[in-house]
Amino acid sequence: MDGTKGWRCSFRWVAAVVCLWLTACATQQLPSATPIPRDSSLSGRLSVRVASLDDTPGHSLSALFDLQSTDGTSGKLELSSPLGTLLGRAQWSPQHVRLSTADGDRDYPSLNALSEDLLGEQVPVQALFDWLHGRPWPGAPSEASPGPTIGFTQIGWIIKLDRLAQGVIIAERPEAPSITVLARLLI
Repeated sequence: MDGTKGWRCSFRWVAAVVCLWLTACATQQLPSATPIPRDSSLSGRLSVRVASLDDTPGHSLSALFDLQSTDGTSGKLELSSPLGTLLGRAQWSPQHVRLSTADGDRDYPSLNALSEDLLGEQVPVQALFDWLHGRPWPGAPSEASPGPTIGFTQIGWIIKLDRLAQGVIIAERPEAPSITVLARLLI
């Protein structure tokens, strides 16, 4: 594999994990009398699967994550291999987005641009912080899931909270290519 392909593959893998992790952390309001602070840290395991579409093969990945946010608009996400090796670090603020890997640093105009470049698909990164904290994103309408499924739908994603008590959250985008993100939070 030449240097360009290796660099792009590493960035895509890390970007896919970042996007999937962000997507996988969708939840509805947790039963708590105290609001969840905007300054927080979450960690756990993330798994993302992107289905194949036409000539583009599907792919999946898994990583450990540590997410820190200072106010919901700025933060840092570190992704590690199952053995603990740091794969990459995404840092963002309203002014910049940077992805750092062993191959170097790369700047993006937004988290959505990072997700699209790395995954080939745009993931609603702006909504993920709220989803991770058990609440729909206030920037778009949401609806409770119909039937026996516990959760909600928002901006084309289905957020499943059936196993929330065990720290498991599933986010699915049925639009092709479908994406499934599974997050297992350390609670």
